[in-house]
Amino acid sequence: MGIFDPPPPDAVKEKERERELLETQKESRGCYLCKIMFFIGALLTFSFFYEKQKLQRTRNVAVEKALTPSGVLPNFSGEYMIRMFYTDPGYFSNWEYNDVTVATQCSANHLHHVVKLWERWSGPISVAVFAPNLEASFATDAILSMQKCWPDMKKRVTFHLVYPTEHKADLSESSGSLEYSSCEELRQIIHDYGGDDSQNYKGDIPYPHNVLRNAARKGAATEFVFLIDVDVMPSLHMREGFNQFAKHLNYQSETNLKSWEPFYIARRSVPLFDERFKQYGFDRIEQICELHVAGYRFSVLNNAFLVHDGWKEAHAAARMTETFRNWVLFHFHFQQALLKMYDDPLSCAPVQTWIPRGQRLLGDINNRHARIQRKFLSNEV
Repeated sequence: MGIFDPPPPDAVKEKERERELLETQKESRGCYLCKIMFFIGALLTFSFFYEKQKLQRTRNVAVEKALTPSGVLPNFSGEYMIRMFYTDPGYFSNWEYNDVTVATQCSANHLHHVVKLWERWSGPISVAVFAPNLEASFATDAILSMQKCWPDMKKRVTFHLVYPTEHKADLSESSGSLEYSSCEELRQIIHDYGGDDSQNYKGDIPYPHNVLRNAARKGAATEFVFLIDVDVMPSLHMREGFNQFAKHLNYQSETNLKSWEPFYIARRSVPLFDERFKQYGFDRIEQICELHVAGYRFSVLNNAFLVHDGWKEAHAAARMTETFRNWVLFHFHFQQALLKMYDDPLSCAPVQTWIPRGQRLLGDINNRHARIQRKFLSNEV
């Protein structure tokens, strides 16, 4: 066979078989390694989820021990779920019916205001907290941490959880406590939750002020309820002064309420808030209007006052749409319904052209007739 002669066919076939055998062996080794890697990955994944579930079960047990075993009920419309007395209401062991409860509401990022409110108000406080989705985990840990930092808070403050039915409260990330080194740091952590603190609620879900207000009111066990915003601080000794005044209630003096929107103390039997009003605009005015239509009269505590905690920032542009929506609801639906609800009803404010807030304020300043006449009670409180 010459040097350039081709190899015999049998030799070529033999080499091809050897090459195929080597490739098959490589593939087998590759598949074997793939199986090992897949098995290791599956084992690690299973171990991760097992430990996660184990940790979650431990967390849930710790959290549930700190919470009150209570049911969850829908609000009137069914849009929201409410868990009343979310944490142990310790004040029920030491309370009196002839007293006044502060009722307030907030989202998770405003819970730090409750501490200052508790420091200034010596009586019971009922707080409804808006906590959809995972915000419920943060709110739960924040509340439980506050009760650890200020143990006496449990004796006078009770919390209620509110969330939309389509955004259920998710406690999967709750551990029963936030991580903090001091109580002041805890306040700051709650304050910083979600970023900018100037807004009441930072989420994209409409904030149901009146659903929360009604939940907080229903959590009051006393004869009287004082409903205020969570960032509004009452003057010192207001509770004691009102309780003294309530012993000899006198409705002879009253004030003109057509031009202002008061914070007031009332019995628990007053009408609830209309829960159709959400976000901003007419959400408290509507209830004042109903009280007026129903024939209620207001007296002025001339030595009591409220102060807003921090600067109140304007959000006129962002709230324009929701204010207009509530303006339509208030003037063309709500007031007409009131006329059918009460015998011989008084009239509320007539329909007014909707004007953006800044222009209305300027008009009020220039209008000499837009004055508030007040008659104070003769008894000092």
